[in-house]
Amino acid sequence: MSKKKIGLLLVVFVFCMSCSRKASTGPVVRNDQRVLVDMVGRQVVVPKKITRVLGMSPMGTILIYTLSPDLLAGWNYHPDPGELAMVEEKYRNLPVLGGWYGKNNTGNLEEIVKAHPDVLELFYQVFDKGHMEDGEGREIDFKNTIIILTTNAGTDTMAKLCADPETMPGPDGLLKALKPELNKIFKPAFLGRMVLIPYLPIRDENLRQIIRLKLGKIQRRMQENHKIEMSFDPALVQEVANRCTEVESGARNVDNILTNTLLPDISRQLLSRMAANEPMERIHVGIGADGAFEYR
Repeated sequence: MSKKKIGLLLVVFVFCMSCSRKASTGPVVRNDQRVLVDMVGRQVVVPKKITRVLGMSPMGTILIYTLSPDLLAGWNYHPDPGELAMVEEKYRNLPVLGGWYGKNNTGNLEEIVKAHPDVLELFYQVFDKGHMEDGEGREIDFKNTIIILTTNAGTDTMAKLCADPETMPGPDGLLKALKPELNKIFKPAFLGRMVLIPYLPIRDENLRQIIRLKLGKIQRRMQENHKIEMSFDPALVQEVANRCTEVESGARNVDNILTNTLLPDISRQLLSRMAANEPMERIHVGIGADGAFEYR
C-alpha cells in the first residue's frame, strides 16, 4: 500500500442556545494569571510569567527578537540567508509557526500547539460560551455550529495499523490505539469536548481520482481563458501519483507538483508561441522515457 495522507478529525458540536449575551462580569483569573486590555479594548487573561511570545507579523517577530530573543517561540515567516546571518546561532533553527497578517494567513496551529499547548485554551470560550472575539473586538457567534479540526498526531501509528486492510482494526480499535498519542499533545479537557473520527490513508485509486479532478480544473482554465484544448495521457495521472510519496503531505503534493512543474511548463509553451505570433489551439501532456513531462 502506498503511503498517503493519514490523520484524525476532531469534531466539536457547539449547541449554546442560551449564550447570546456576554457575561456581565469580568474574566475569571487564577492566582498565576493577570488581565491585560488589548488594543481593541478586550480583557485578555494571560499568565503572570510570560515564557514564549509569537509575533503575528515579520515586524513583530523582529521586535521580539531585538527586545528579548529568549521569549521568541518561533518564526512566522522563513527568514532569508541574509537575515539569518545576523541572528544568533541558537535562534536560527526555531520552528516556523506562520502568522496572520495582511493576506498571509499562514499560521500552523498544530506547530503552535507543539510549541505551547496552552494556546488551545483560546477555544474553551467557544466550546463553553458559544462565542469568540476577532482581532477587531467583534463578537463572533458560534451557536449551533460544527467546528472541524484536523491533526496529524498519531500518523505513524495509523500507518502501521492500516498497512494491511485484512488485519486493520475498526474505528473503535483505531481510536483506542491513538488515544495515548493524542494525550501527549492535547489536554484531556480539550479532547473531552471532541468527537474523535479517525480517517484512513488515501488509497491509490482515490489519489488518482483527485489528480484527474485537478487536471480537469486546469483543462477548464485553459479553455475558458485561452481557448486552448488540453489533453493528457493516462500515464500522466500515474506519474503524478508516483511522486506523492510523503505521508505528511498526502494529496497536497498534487497541487505542489502541478503548480511548480506542469503549469510553469505550459506557460512557457504559451508565451513562446505568442512571441512567435503562432496561435496555440491545443496542447497534449504526456510522459517521456525518463519520467519527465512532455508537451506537444
